[in-house]
Parts: sequence; C-alpha cells; structure tokens
Amino acid sequence: EVELESMPTNAGDYKVVFSVEETTNYKPVTKEINFTIDRIVVAVPKAKTFTYDGQVKQFLEETNEYTVSITNGTDAKVYEVVLSLKDKDNYTWGETSEDQTLRFEIFQAENEFTTDPKLSSTKWTYEEVTTVTNGESLFGEVVVKYYKGETELESMPTNAGDYKVVFSVAETTNYKPVTKEINFTID
Repeated sequence: EVELESMPTNAGDYKVVFSVEETTNYKPVTKEINFTIDRIVVAVPKAKTFTYDGQVKQFLEETNEYTVSITNGTDAKVYEVVLSLKDKDNYTWGETSEDQTLRFEIFQAENEFTTDPKLSSTKWTYEEVTTVTNGESLFGEVVVKYYKGETELESMPTNAGDYKVVFSVAETTNYKPVTKEINFTID
C-alpha cells in the first residue's frame, strides 16, 4: 500500500482510513472505507459515408480524449481511421481501451453524359451516311465501339446488317462508368 498525500483523481481502487488517536478518556478508533474511481467511458464515433464531389470530406477531429490517424479524404475509397485514447489509464471505449478502427468510405460519383451520344438515324440504306455524335460526359473521354452481334468491329460498318454502337466512359477512381447502346440497321 502506498499512502497518498491528497485525495486521488485518477481511475483506480483506493482506501481511505479515518482514525482518532487514543486519549485519556477515549479508546482509539479506526474506520476504513474502500472506493473506486471508474475510468471515463468515451463514445466511439460513428463512421460516415460520402459521395465523391472533388471536395475534402471531414471524417473526425482529434479531441481531448483521443487522437485520430486520418482526419479527412478526397478520393473515392475506404479510409481506415484509427482512434487512440490519449490516457488509457483514465479513459475507456467501454469494454476496452485498445485502439478503435473505423471505416469511412467515399463512394464513386455517378458519371453521366452531358451531351447525349446519338446517331442521326437508326435505319438507313447502304451507301447513305448517318451522323454520329459521340457526346460528352461529366468526366472522362467517350469511347465509341461498333458491334455486329457480340463481335467488335474495327470501325463504323457500311455493309447491310444489324449493328450496335456503344458509347462508354471508363470507370475511374472517383467516377462510375457510363454507357449508352444504340441498335441500328443498314438495309
């Protein structure tokens, strides 16, 4: 046992001893009282999700009770944020004082065509010409591919038959892919 000079303030189990010394008229008296100072329970914050918009997303700020390994992010991905109690002797997450890992996620943004890809006609005769508008997307380059059935063609077909044109913008870290298909026939 270690005798303390003042009332304790840290979490732990303690004992206070009250005593009165013997006098000519009274016998000595001692009374012991055990008490506990519990650790403060810190609530684990909830992880959040966001959608990419090019802006920095704020996950968490450091507090008086804990530190934060990553406070924010911008790109679409999962961020593992580690929370560490600053004083594990006097604070707890409830059942444990071990570091807590939260998963914050920034989801990819939807991409879209800002100018619609199109054909001037979906049916024309051999030797006629149609105009192809590739369109534009919110983000990324529009790629155009032509198909006869499931077979990709090297260029726009000119022979009679049923075809498909696919306008697509590839997926990126921050944007989902976008695709538009148009069936057409050359008679």
